[in-house]
Amino acid sequence: MPWLNSLLIVVQVICAVAIIVLILLQHGKGADMGAAFGGGASGSLFGASGAANFLSRTTAVLAAIFALVFAFTGSSPTALISGVGKASAKPVHLLGVASYDPQGDNQVEHPEAVGRATDGNPTTYWETEHYNGGLNKNGVGVVLDAGKARKLSQVTVTTDTSGYTAEIEAGSSPGGPFTPVSGSEVVNGSAVFSLHGANARYYVVWITDLGSNGSVHVNEVTAKG
Repeated sequence: MPWLNSLLIVVQVICAVAIIVLILLQHGKGADMGAAFGGGASGSLFGASGAANFLSRTTAVLAAIFALVFAFTGSSPTALISGVGKASAKPVHLLGVASYDPQGDNQVEHPEAVGRATDGNPTTYWETEHYNGGLNKNGVGVVLDAGKARKLSQVTVTTDTSGYTAEIEAGSSPGGPFTPVSGSEVVNGSAVFSLHGANARYYVVWITDLGSNGSVHVNEVTAKG
């Protein structure tokens, strides 16, 4: 529930800031500020010892609230913020539209099968050509259309030919050029690529190493915005 996570973040942040302020009021240079509450035993609202007790008790209460929220969520504020970002990420449908082989003889590889990489059926796939002794070029890939220029947060690739290395690249045209928007990952069954970069409409699963395979499959590609 994103709204609940957001509320808990606010509570934890307020508690953390208040605890820091109260500690400063009680110690070090903040002790002089704390005197504003005490101001002297006879002329203050609480009295000197009363102010100290008030500050210490308030700190304890806030610490208890912070601990309870932590115990309830099992997460620090940083983890909660991360969780909210993940919860808000929505699936983005991709459509396989082309193969990309700029250093190949005819610059395409099985273009008739590109739609299988996004058809929702994990038993079908787009595949590379068969290679003996590795790719012997920078890479080859399948181009995916996000429907419009948009920023993706992650792409997941599944395969039944594990062991190949790939990265995700992005561009404004299905024919390239493309620039990397993720790090390289070894695809063993599946791999999740965390993306960075500007909005783009076209994304490429760019295969740079076949591993021990003569050819590899891209069975399914899914994405989140």
